[in-house]
Amino acid sequence: MPFQRLKVRLKKEIVTLGDTAADPTRQVGTYVDPADWNALITAPDTLVIDTRNAFEVAMGTFEGAVDPGIRSFGQFKEFAARHLDPAKHRRIAMFCTGGIRCEKASAYLLARGFGEVYHLKGRHPEISRRRAGRARAAGAANALCSTNA
Repeated sequence: MPFQRLKVRLKKEIVTLGDTAADPTRQVGTYVDPADWNALITAPDTLVIDTRNAFEVAMGTFEGAVDPGIRSFGQFKEFAARHLDPAKHRRIAMFCTGGIRCEKASAYLLARGFGEVYHLKGRHPEISRRRAGRARAAGAANALCSTNA
């Protein structure tokens, strides 16, 4: 038996944002299929945000994505308060590693008055590998997603 003792704790939130208004069971952003992602993020009026932490962003991100420079997801609120404005940033597209951070971040931004909030349906690393594979097959020098930040 690998564990001598197992301890289980119940948590109110798996990924903590610490804001009751950010409830992904009530509202989330619009899911965007990977096939439609490029059109959304290359539109000139779209702000692309990587909601992952600094370590994950350093592993690779989409070209032109804003790195909020956060060490933990709980810092996303501070980033949004300092750098995002619903009047200026009318269309926001986000992505994360597995989906829960995007759902929480999109719920948070919608609750704060942002009109168009989108997030990538599927996992960023999985999408990146598929894109890179298609780019190599097509003979392209690189995919839209950079492999190194």
